[in-house]
Amino acid sequence: GSTPPNRVLGPIKTGVVSVATSGAWADVYLGARKLGTTPMRISLPVGIHTLRLRRLGTGPEVERRVTIDSQAAARLSVPMGEPDQQTCLLY
Repeated sequence: GSTPPNRVLGPIKTGVVSVATSGAWADVYLGARKLGTTPMRISLPVGIHTLRLRRLGTGPEVERRVTIDSQAAARLSVPMGEPDQQTCLLY
């Protein structure tokens, strides 16, 4: 048999996105993978990604598309509704 040619792949280009929410904190997901909790800054591969934000406790889930560029940081600010009493105590 023949051996496939070796491919040299360069490093994957990445960029940074800052994710913030107003009204409540939220867990941030990319697909099934939890990336963290807002407010947060994370490095992702360059391209278009759909992030899911799930309000801590109970509440709706929100999807937002973000374009990641290696040259400039992206910013995503998402309103998550009115804070409840427990959230107010955490501020």
